[in-house]
Amino acid sequence: MGCLLLGQHHGLRRRYSPEIIGLLIAWQPFPLKPDWDLITYPKVQAELRLTRGQIHQIDSILAKNRKELLIKKGPPITEAISFEGKVHQMALPALQRIGGGLRPSQRTRVLQVSLWQWGPNVVAYPGMSDTIGIDHSRVEQIETKLGEVSIDFAHRIQTYAKAHHIKMLYLKGGVEKPIETPAIRRIEAQREAEQWRVLYSQIGKERATKLKRLLGRPFSFK
Repeated sequence: MGCLLLGQHHGLRRRYSPEIIGLLIAWQPFPLKPDWDLITYPKVQAELRLTRGQIHQIDSILAKNRKELLIKKGPPITEAISFEGKVHQMALPALQRIGGGLRPSQRTRVLQVSLWQWGPNVVAYPGMSDTIGIDHSRVEQIETKLGEVSIDFAHRIQTYAKAHHIKMLYLKGGVEKPIETPAIRRIEAQREAEQWRVLYSQIGKERATKLKRLLGRPFSFK
């Protein structure tokens, strides 16, 4: 069984299994809730090492919902909630039940992946402020600082794109975005690294340590 390292005690690093981590998270006074919709994503399913039977069960739920939505007559689905969005919304109760049947280590990993999905803005994840002990006004201040970093790097990307004649994509609202190149991906990676640095510096060493424990090993959706 794999183990995770959590802090130090009298100079020795303590080791906890993923199952124990799951119990520790579950016993928190302000438990964080996983985004169970994530178990519908193939990359997350692979991360959790779901069985073919479990994946088939998830796919069947989504297929059933799609069929029901196509047959059911009702108000048209607005742009705010797409057809697939409605399908997944309907599936949440069933996905939660499937999630409840996963091993503790798998449930813990779903929560960790849910947190990684928010990136450096994880400080605003529902329940996170109570979990790490930080007030909501402070969260807003941190989000503002993260936003400033994002704006700064957006300018850097635009400057680089224009200087190197990178092809632009035109999005809704007249927004221009350069196509991804290795150099632009490096700038984006630098932006994210700077945002993590800002986040950890703003919440303090003790809270940063607790947050890193909750996050577990990194997970990328790319």
